Amino acid sequence: MTPPIRRPRILVKAAKIALDHYERDAGLARLLKLRKTPDPDVALARLSEVEDALNTERLQGAATYSIERHIQILTALLAEIGLIERKALA
Repeated sequence: MTPPIRRPRILVKAAKIALDHYERDAGLARLLKLRKTPDPDVALARLSEVEDALNTERLQGAATYSIERHIQILTALLAEIGLIERKALA
C-alpha cells in the first residue's frame, strides 16, 4: 500500500472530487506531455516528481505556482495510486 499524500486537506479534497471526471489516457498525455500512456508505476513516478516540484513552489509562495495544475496533478496521482492498488489486490 502506498503512503498517504500529506497535503492541505482542501487540495486533496478537490483532487478526489475531480477523480469522477478524470480520463487516464487524455489526462496523462496532457499533464506529462506524452504520446503513449505509460504503465502505472512509470506514471506514478513522473507525477510524483511534478507534484513535489509544485508543492515546493506552493510552500515557497512562488509566483509560478498554479493551484489548478497542482489539483490536476494530484488527481492523476490519486488515480494512479488507485490503479496500482487495485492491480495488487487482483
